[in-house]
Amino acid sequence: MHDPEGAGFSPAEEALLRALPILRAESADLAVEILREHFDVGEDRGEVGQIIHAYGMYKGLHTAMAALGAEILDDDGQPLSARAGFGVVTMEDGSFRPRGEVDL
Repeated sequence: MHDPEGAGFSPAEEALLRALPILRAESADLAVEILREHFDVGEDRGEVGQIIHAYGMYKGLHTAMAALGAEILDDDGQPLSARAGFGVVTMEDGSFRPRGEVDL
């Protein structure tokens, strides 16, 4: 997302777009600070932890699948990557690249 401010996202969604790419060991404190501006507010507690856990699971799954050369298949046995919307690959540094540019 090159222009999250111009895409009509809510402030909380924009915070996620800013925080998730920097959610790694050397910048985790900054990412958590960005998230806490919009989550874990008022009676809603545990949201930041849930976001971090879910993102870690997502990153771990994609890393494991890439290392194994495996893909998730749909009910018909077709890889999900063949469907519309599965055109990007998460790189080891957390960046995204078009699927066609990555040799799987």
